[in-house]
Amino acid sequence: MKIYFIIIAMAIGMLAQAQGASDPSFKINNGRSVTTSDSSNYQEGFVRKWKLQEKTPLFARVLEEFELHTGPTCESETTNVVVPKDSTLNLYGYFKEYNCWATKYHGVWGFIPSSKVMSISKKTFSSNKYDTPPVLRSKIRKKYPKEAEKKGIVGTVSLKVFINKYGRVEKTKITKGIPELNQAAIDAIKDAKFDPAVYKNKKVGVWIPVSFDFN
Repeated sequence: MKIYFIIIAMAIGMLAQAQGASDPSFKINNGRSVTTSDSSNYQEGFVRKWKLQEKTPLFARVLEEFELHTGPTCESETTNVVVPKDSTLNLYGYFKEYNCWATKYHGVWGFIPSSKVMSISKKTFSSNKYDTPPVLRSKIRKKYPKEAEKKGIVGTVSLKVFINKYGRVEKTKITKGIPELNQAAIDAIKDAKFDPAVYKNKKVGVWIPVSFDFN
């Protein structure tokens, strides 16, 4: 009888492994599995549950590779979708309580911490017009000031950044700052390189909002 149950257990284990190998969305996480059969229900309910608006997303650059979560905390299940560093995302809703964004990558909804992305809005702070917004083409190297880290100073620094027609950061203005962190935010963006905005087939300079989270 014991041998009989052992054989059944082995068969179940082999079946699970086979399913995981053939189904890229299959994953065991915290004792639970996320499979393709669950995916459609999850995707359909995500937007309604979190009351998201898909019409006006923000653009963002991913600063660190991260696996999307199904909930706004890192303790929630993962979606088995990894967003690579330096890729581009659309952000659809910010959840201040959890300091994270709702996003969609390759058709899969999930959450990513705000510290992992740099948001760049389609809209500008000036009257400048454009057909195509600036696109970040270089890496962002954000450094947490040691003194601020020692003192436990955290928060978000927001800036207006003028990207000229050559794709370079020409001017920066703090719109919401933290004295100990402002310069670190400016230093992080000042050497960034962009594809400039385009208006009527001409490259133009525009102001864009940028924010950095220090945690």
